[in-house]
Amino acid sequence: MPTVRENRTLVIEGDLLRVQRTTIEREVKTSDFISEIARTQALDTGVLPRGCVWYARRATAGNQIVSVYVIERPAGMQSIRFKASPQNAEQDVVKDLALSWPFTLWFIRCAGEAIQDLHLAAIYTPVADSGRDTELHCLLMPNQYDGGHSAVCLGNLVVKDGQPLAARVEELVRQMLESLWNSDLMPDFKDTGIAGLEDWAEHSAANPEFHTQIRFPEHDQQTFGGMLAHLLEEPA
Repeated sequence: MPTVRENRTLVIEGDLLRVQRTTIEREVKTSDFISEIARTQALDTGVLPRGCVWYARRATAGNQIVSVYVIERPAGMQSIRFKASPQNAEQDVVKDLALSWPFTLWFIRCAGEAIQDLHLAAIYTPVADSGRDTELHCLLMPNQYDGGHSAVCLGNLVVKDGQPLAARVEELVRQMLESLWNSDLMPDFKDTGIAGLEDWAEHSAANPEFHTQIRFPEHDQQTFGGMLAHLLEEPA
């Protein structure tokens, strides 16, 4: 606990001498004071994207704003288009699959007004239940680096400028859901309860709640709070 200190000074103003006592109750670093003000100050997020359950941001050493929008989508049947590349086939085969998806979190990281990357995660319960302690799991979908532990490969998806950032975040989610998933960067389905996307679709057709039986792998970032810290950390 800081010690209260007193300073006594003599102040001479013209023909008047004043004995003045100053009490110093606390001293902190200027940088810590500024950080505390920033933490407690109200934040104007502007219009948030639909489904946004969390918004976080920080300023880099160069005063650029890095922000993360977190979109939560409810569990349910999700239609996807999948371009498979069967062995010994003359051409790829595009299939429409309906999958029983768990709750998903879409972490969209932005640098200033530019969308930087997208990270997907599966969760068993909504963020509202456990907040930053919500456990993350890998969504068993292709086109994700490191088997779903890292960013989504956005391929040729293009979100045009000229709209507010929140609108472009919504557009990215829409385009991703409607995109043509392919067999690049396929996840490892071992010990998950499904053999692949087509097997997942067959089980989903019989049971729309089949996602509750899938053993989605634990995510490297472990929790919602861990992912936020990872995405907002200052690069070394």
